[in-house]
Amino acid sequence: MAQIKGFTIKNITNFRGHEQELLVQGSIYYKGKKVGFYSDDSWGGEPQIDFDNKEIKAIAKRVCAEYFAEHPDEKLFPHNEPDLEEFFNKVFLLMETERSFKKNLKKGFLILATYTQDYNTIMVHGKTLEGIEDWLKDKTGKAKIYTSLSDFIIK
Repeated sequence: MAQIKGFTIKNITNFRGHEQELLVQGSIYYKGKKVGFYSDDSWGGEPQIDFDNKEIKAIAKRVCAEYFAEHPDEKLFPHNEPDLEEFFNKVFLLMETERSFKKNLKKGFLILATYTQDYNTIMVHGKTLEGIEDWLKDKTGKAKIYTSLSDFIIK
Protein backbone atom coordinates (compact mmCIF):
# COMPACT_ATOMS: atom_id res chain seq x y z
CA MET A 1 0.00 0.00 0.00
CA ALA A 2 1.25 3.45 -0.90
CA GLN A 3 2.78 5.38 1.96
CA ILE A 4 5.07 8.28 2.62
CA LYS A 5 7.44 7.86 5.58
CA GLY A 6 5.01 5.49 7.32
CA PHE A 7 1.83 7.53 6.72
CA THR A 8 -1.02 6.23 4.62
CA ILE A 9 -4.77 6.77 4.46
CA LYS A 10 -7.33 3.96 4.58
CA ASN A 11 -11.13 3.77 4.48
CA ILE A 12 -11.17 6.46 1.81
CA THR A 13 -14.59 7.68 0.81
CA ASN A 14 -15.58 10.31 -1.71
CA PHE A 15 -18.24 12.91 -1.14
CA ARG A 16 -19.48 16.04 -2.88
CA GLY A 17 -18.87 19.59 -1.78
CA HIS A 18 -21.42 22.41 -1.90
CA GLU A 19 -20.68 22.94 -5.61
CA GLN A 20 -20.75 19.19 -6.30
CA GLU A 21 -16.94 18.97 -6.51
CA LEU A 22 -15.44 15.59 -5.63
CA LEU A 23 -13.81 15.52 -2.18
CA VAL A 24 -12.18 12.80 -0.06
CA GLN A 25 -11.94 11.73 3.54
CA GLY A 26 -10.34 8.81 5.33
CA SER A 27 -8.53 7.43 8.36
CA ILE A 28 -4.87 8.38 8.81
CA TYR A 29 -2.53 5.50 9.65
CA TYR A 30 1.07 5.69 10.82
CA LYS A 31 3.17 2.52 10.71
CA GLY A 32 0.03 0.39 10.57
CA LYS A 33 -1.84 2.05 13.44
CA LYS A 34 -4.88 4.30 13.06
CA VAL A 35 -3.86 7.71 14.38
CA GLY A 36 -6.29 10.24 12.97
CA PHE A 37 -8.82 11.42 10.40
CA TYR A 38 -8.59 13.55 7.24
CA SER A 39 -11.47 15.24 5.42
CA ASP A 40 -11.55 17.84 2.68
CA ASP A 41 -13.66 20.88 3.51
CA SER A 42 -16.94 21.00 1.57
CA TRP A 43 -16.75 24.80 1.29
CA GLY A 44 -13.22 24.97 -0.10
CA GLY A 45 -11.43 25.78 3.15
CA GLU A 46 -8.54 23.96 4.74
CA PRO A 47 -9.11 20.25 5.28
CA GLN A 48 -9.95 18.86 8.68
CA ILE A 49 -6.92 16.93 9.94
CA ASP A 50 -7.47 15.47 13.39
CA PHE A 51 -4.97 13.32 15.26
CA ASP A 52 -5.66 11.06 18.23
CA ASN A 53 -3.17 12.94 20.39
CA LYS A 54 -0.58 15.74 20.45
CA GLU A 55 2.34 13.33 20.16
CA ILE A 56 1.22 11.90 16.84
CA LYS A 57 0.51 15.40 15.54
CA ALA A 58 4.09 16.37 16.44
CA ILE A 59 5.38 13.25 14.65
CA ALA A 60 3.30 14.12 11.58
CA LYS A 61 4.69 17.66 11.49
CA ARG A 62 8.26 16.37 11.87
CA VAL A 63 7.77 13.75 9.12
CA CYS A 64 6.17 16.38 6.87
CA ALA A 65 9.16 18.71 7.32
CA GLU A 66 11.59 15.83 6.69
CA TYR A 67 9.77 14.75 3.54
CA PHE A 68 9.76 18.20 1.96
CA ALA A 69 13.39 18.81 3.03
CA GLU A 70 14.34 15.60 1.20
CA HIS A 71 12.02 16.31 -1.77
CA PRO A 72 11.95 20.11 -2.20
CA ASP A 73 10.77 19.78 -5.79
CA GLU A 74 7.54 18.22 -4.48
CA LYS A 75 6.38 21.43 -2.83
CA LEU A 76 3.57 23.15 -4.68
CA PHE A 77 4.53 26.52 -3.20
CA PRO A 78 8.32 26.35 -2.67
CA HIS A 79 8.57 29.51 -0.56
CA ASN A 80 5.92 28.47 1.98
CA GLU A 81 6.60 26.35 5.03
CA PRO A 82 5.64 22.70 4.52
CA ASP A 83 2.24 21.92 5.96
CA LEU A 84 0.19 18.84 6.74
CA GLU A 85 -2.43 19.68 4.11
CA GLU A 86 0.14 19.54 1.32
CA PHE A 87 1.76 16.43 2.82
CA PHE A 88 -1.50 14.47 2.97
CA ASN A 89 -2.42 15.65 -0.52
CA LYS A 90 0.83 13.98 -1.62
CA VAL A 91 -0.20 10.81 0.21
CA PHE A 92 -3.60 10.82 -1.54
CA LEU A 93 -1.99 11.46 -4.94
CA LEU A 94 0.49 8.63 -4.43
CA MET A 95 -2.36 6.30 -3.45
CA GLU A 96 -4.39 7.25 -6.54
CA THR A 97 -1.34 6.71 -8.72
CA GLU A 98 -0.78 3.28 -7.16
CA ARG A 99 -4.43 2.37 -7.72
CA SER A 100 -4.14 3.29 -11.40
CA PHE A 101 -0.89 1.30 -11.66
CA LYS A 102 -2.52 -1.83 -10.16
CA LYS A 103 -5.60 -1.52 -12.38
CA ASN A 104 -3.56 -1.21 -15.56
CA LEU A 105 -1.07 -3.88 -14.48
CA LYS A 106 -3.91 -6.37 -14.86
CA LYS A 107 -4.28 -5.18 -18.46
CA GLY A 108 -0.63 -5.84 -19.23
CA PHE A 109 0.74 -2.33 -18.76
CA LEU A 110 3.90 -2.78 -16.71
CA ILE A 111 4.98 0.84 -16.36
CA LEU A 112 3.30 4.03 -15.28
CA ALA A 113 4.71 7.50 -15.69
CA THR A 114 3.39 10.72 -14.22
CA TYR A 115 4.27 13.93 -15.95
CA THR A 116 3.64 17.29 -14.28
CA GLN A 117 3.86 20.70 -15.87
CA ASP A 118 2.18 23.94 -14.78
CA TYR A 119 0.31 22.20 -11.91
CA ASN A 120 -1.27 19.66 -14.30
CA THR A 121 -0.41 15.98 -13.95
CA ILE A 122 -0.87 13.37 -16.67
CA MET A 123 -0.59 9.62 -16.12
CA VAL A 124 0.65 7.46 -18.98
CA HIS A 125 0.71 3.65 -18.93
CA GLY A 126 3.07 1.63 -21.08
CA LYS A 127 4.30 -1.88 -21.71
CA THR A 128 7.98 -0.99 -22.12
CA LEU A 129 10.28 1.45 -20.40
CA GLU A 130 11.64 2.51 -23.79
CA GLY A 131 8.14 3.49 -24.94
CA ILE A 132 7.55 5.61 -21.85
CA GLU A 133 10.98 7.24 -22.07
CA ASP A 134 10.38 7.98 -25.76
CA TRP A 135 7.07 9.66 -24.91
CA LEU A 136 8.74 11.73 -22.17
CA LYS A 137 11.81 12.84 -24.14
CA ASP A 138 10.27 16.06 -25.50
CA LYS A 139 8.53 17.01 -22.26
CA THR A 140 9.86 19.88 -20.15
CA GLY A 141 8.02 19.22 -16.89
CA LYS A 142 8.75 16.85 -14.04
CA ALA A 143 8.32 13.10 -14.63
CA LYS A 144 8.29 10.04 -12.39
CA ILE A 145 8.36 6.45 -13.58
CA TYR A 146 6.84 3.59 -11.57
CA THR A 147 7.73 -0.02 -12.41
CA SER A 148 6.77 -1.93 -9.24
CA LEU A 149 4.59 -1.65 -6.16
CA SER A 150 7.65 -0.88 -4.05
CA ASP A 151 7.93 2.43 -5.93
CA PHE A 152 4.87 3.59 -4.00
CA ILE A 153 6.55 3.28 -0.59
CA ILE A 154 8.58 6.40 0.13
CA LYS A 155 10.82 5.96 3.17
